[in-house]
Amino acid sequence: MRERLENGTQDTEQRQQRDELDALFELFLDRKPADRELVELCDVAGDGDTAVINFLFDHPAYRFKNACYPSDYVVPIEKNHPITSDFSPLHVDVAYRFLFGRTATDAELSQGVETYNNTRDFRHFLFAKQEFAKARFKRPNISENRLGPVGHERFHRAVADIAHECEEILDQLVDFVRYIGDRNWKAEVLAQKRIKISRLANIERRNIAIIVKPSYLGELDRVLRSGERNIRTFRSSQEFFDSDFCNETHVVVINNNFFPTTELQLRWRNYLKEPESPLGVLWSYDNHHSFANTIITHSIFDVIVPAHANYTDYLLTTPTILLPATPCGLAQWTPDVVMEGYEAFGNVERTDKLDGGYNLYFNRNAYRNAKIETISAGMPESNVRGVVFNEQRYWQNSDLDNLKEWMSHKTSVAIPVNNDLPIRVFDALAAGQIPLVPGWLGGFDSIISPALQRSLPIVKFLDYDVSEIRRAHRKALKLFDQGGAEGIKRRRDYCLNTHTLNHRYEEILTKIENLITIDS
Repeated sequence: MRERLENGTQDTEQRQQRDELDALFELFLDRKPADRELVELCDVAGDGDTAVINFLFDHPAYRFKNACYPSDYVVPIEKNHPITSDFSPLHVDVAYRFLFGRTATDAELSQGVETYNNTRDFRHFLFAKQEFAKARFKRPNISENRLGPVGHERFHRAVADIAHECEEILDQLVDFVRYIGDRNWKAEVLAQKRIKISRLANIERRNIAIIVKPSYLGELDRVLRSGERNIRTFRSSQEFFDSDFCNETHVVVINNNFFPTTELQLRWRNYLKEPESPLGVLWSYDNHHSFANTIITHSIFDVIVPAHANYTDYLLTTPTILLPATPCGLAQWTPDVVMEGYEAFGNVERTDKLDGGYNLYFNRNAYRNAKIETISAGMPESNVRGVVFNEQRYWQNSDLDNLKEWMSHKTSVAIPVNNDLPIRVFDALAAGQIPLVPGWLGGFDSIISPALQRSLPIVKFLDYDVSEIRRAHRKALKLFDQGGAEGIKRRRDYCLNTHTLNHRYEEILTKIENLITIDS
């Protein structure tokens, strides 16, 4: 096929295949493929349609459209533009046969050409159809492994969930990048944000809103309230915007897990953009990945508190005030729930099996997913496993049920997304487990000192080789059995006394108060 394409001597069947792959490429990427790309696409087509769709989703242009990493910025930053002149019934027919395994009806052909007259809108329409999920999730010719169907990981989050949002993110990124090099613009924006900080110095009792997961509602009110603070907690952005407190707030603190839609980003931008508006503080859980989307979200706020100190340099491009990192902490359970769990089933029998259940995310975290698969396949006796995100039942359980599950294991392994400190390290400590942690995590020794790591203990491994994980696991089991009930209590109490969300938000509020004092 390669030689025939390069020599331009295709027969009718090969020409038809070339035209169909050409249309498919355009459907996904909004442009015609270069000759080299078409040759590569024809080569992988021999391995089946799963290989073709993997090729398209792996293409740098597609990853860029989904707001991936700076190293993927190999495509010129420009807004998508409709391709109306070349869009034809061929695009519709190819899409239906490729995605759904059937030919398009006459009505669907007409609808595709007349209603969705460019590839971008037509792609969104197709990905939103239930038929897309069913056709891609249940292919009978795909073999099973412990992670589910091979290639399934790329489809377990419906593309429809991100399609429109990706387009809007790209449009925002274009506008943002246009101004990154404009120092005058950045200085003007920073000056406006400093005005907000200076104004707060003259307010004796500040109204502070914290948007936090529901289990911590009231907990933070009680723990953080002081003479200089009037704390109110909210379970969502919508609840905050609907409250009277929204109009009385001086400082609002939120983490980026509360930004599921672009519409919500725009609402926060409008709320915080005026000099008289509250000081917007973002605790950035995800500054270690999804960098393009992170930059856009961060540009909305006045003050950024990253959760991961080893991924902050690129944040200096945003017109925001960057404070030192505050790491993630125990967020899955409140201290009261943990103590209730120990009261109810503190003597639960613990298994020697290494634990570690992980969500597998669509079209990202491929390195992490591969390591989960390596450990899962190499240690079949363990409970290390990957779970397709929309098949995850864990979060439908009660907090106590999930805590009991963690407490039924002696050890678990932490596999970070991108050299970050995983929250599950604190989950493991609260459950009395000995966590296995990569030895190369950025800033880990400054968060939990080496002396504490030895006394708790925490066991480090040197790489993801199965033999190395086994070695660390054996060591952790031995230390767990030696420490017994006293070791379990030591790890639990250390976490509850040092690393809960109460401690983290206290640290963030202290940093904000210091900033106000210094600036004034």
